[in-house]
Amino acid sequence: MASICTPHIWPAQFPDIVPQRVSQWTQTLQDAIDQANLDYAVWPGGEVRIASDIVAWMQNHGVPTLGESRCVLLDGWFDRFPQWFFEPFEWLTKRGYRAILAHPERMAPSDPNAWEDHVGRLERMGVWLQGNLRCFTGEDGYHADQTVRRLMQQQRYQLLALDVHHAYDLPYRLDGLSLAVNEFGPQLVEDLITVAPRELVLMG
Repeated sequence: MASICTPHIWPAQFPDIVPQRVSQWTQTLQDAIDQANLDYAVWPGGEVRIASDIVAWMQNHGVPTLGESRCVLLDGWFDRFPQWFFEPFEWLTKRGYRAILAHPERMAPSDPNAWEDHVGRLERMGVWLQGNLRCFTGEDGYHADQTVRRLMQQQRYQLLALDVHHAYDLPYRLDGLSLAVNEFGPQLVEDLITVAPRELVLMG
């Protein structure tokens, strides 16, 4: 068993979280796990907040990949897509990284056509989409509730995640997992939350 640690890489909010420190913290955690004789591995990673200066930040601090893979998880919150929205994805792609957009269904621009135009363009660039299971519960709004199901039906997700931030919100995430299993079947959900991360990220 293993996990990739994905703290928020968000320089404006958390300036101390940089790849080097995440690696150090992850190693400290791994040492404690090993001392407890637990058969479990953890790897460093991050969830990179899309921002106008994030490319310069990665040039300065390094790219926070998921483990030893070439995959990079990014997220953003936009009601209007900024002009520089594609820049981080293009920069990573040109350098041989695989960009993954976390919870695209939670981006709710005022123009629905803009959402499809932007997300569709990312997919054509080779960006993978990772869905958030809590969105199945409706707690993230109508747009997220409808979009997460549409993307599942269209088989556009490569990955699904609980996206847990705190222990107290785990039950809501598990509610979303149950809804996804009931609506789309255990095999598809298992593939997206267990098989795909192992085969696409860790082994790919």
